[in-house]
Amino acid sequence: LIAEYSRIFEEGLIALLSTRYYKKRVLMNQVYNEYIKDKDHVHMNATKWTSLTGFTHYLSKLGVVQAEFVNDMWWVTYHDNQDVTLQRMERERAANQAESSEAVLRANLRRQIENGKGEAVQISAAALVALSQAPEMKLSVGDTKRKRGGNVFGAEDSDSD
Repeated sequence: LIAEYSRIFEEGLIALLSTRYYKKRVLMNQVYNEYIKDKDHVHMNATKWTSLTGFTHYLSKLGVVQAEFVNDMWWVTYHDNQDVTLQRMERERAANQAESSEAVLRANLRRQIENGKGEAVQISAAALVALSQAPEMKLSVGDTKRKRGGNVFGAEDSDSD
């Protein structure tokens, strides 16, 4: 029974830290006071922790919070180490990286197009000059003197009429 109440108490306080005080430095007493405002909260007396200091040490050892004891008060900063959050952060980082890479590619392509316009005109002029100086070529399609019964490869058909 104590283990169940401890779990409920822990989940409730962590939920409050993760939603209201996400990655913010806050007094643990302030978080606890807000938690007990809920009329359906689990009292700390029903848990395995005898004090808020003990519970703060527990959360710190789990790595859920970074705890500091300053001027006789516990300050905590919630650290979300859950796999889902880490995966979301990795996806966001990859998306940002992809967007920046895409932007760089677009800028390079735009620059190449601008640079390429002048080159295309120069290449076209050079190609026209080369074509005008080239000797005339004739191309004939089909062989009018082909023997009857021969095939395209020069061998005679085995089935002659």
